[in-house]
Amino acid sequence: MKDIIVCIQQLLKAHEQLLQLAKQKKDIIVANDITSLSEITSKEAKYIAVIETLEVRRQNLVNAYFQSLSLSGDKQIDPTLTNLIALTKEEPDQQQLTDLQQQLLPVMEQLVACQTLNDKLIADALQFLDYSVDLLFGEPEDDMLYQHPEKTRDHRKGMFETKA
Repeated sequence: MKDIIVCIQQLLKAHEQLLQLAKQKKDIIVANDITSLSEITSKEAKYIAVIETLEVRRQNLVNAYFQSLSLSGDKQIDPTLTNLIALTKEEPDQQQLTDLQQQLLPVMEQLVACQTLNDKLIADALQFLDYSVDLLFGEPEDDMLYQHPEKTRDHRKGMFETKA
């Protein structure tokens, strides 16, 4: 049981660190700092890999714990934290798991909210760039339709003439 608790504590710390990166990422997106955005995205990828590894380890430990209780039988019990808390017999371990669950859930909710906001900010920035390009060069005419190659020419008309 102690290995499971340590693993969940490590998961909590990794999620908290990922949350801090997500908050920093918001400021970087707003500042339009592409270099820092690239760096923070690679850091996020590393934390996500750590979280995935820890989650697989946690699931394996919980499954092994369930098997030690002779609960696996015919039906596989999901190795969720809620099931683990319900099936833990010792009160101190059960309380510690409950505390960890109560700490982990808000962190994950904040992380989802930050990621949703960051996704929206990036989508808005891309939409603005697309709008800016259309203002400068005009909207492409019939790009989605097939035209004979001899008849195709760039007919974009924008603010600036491309032929001088």
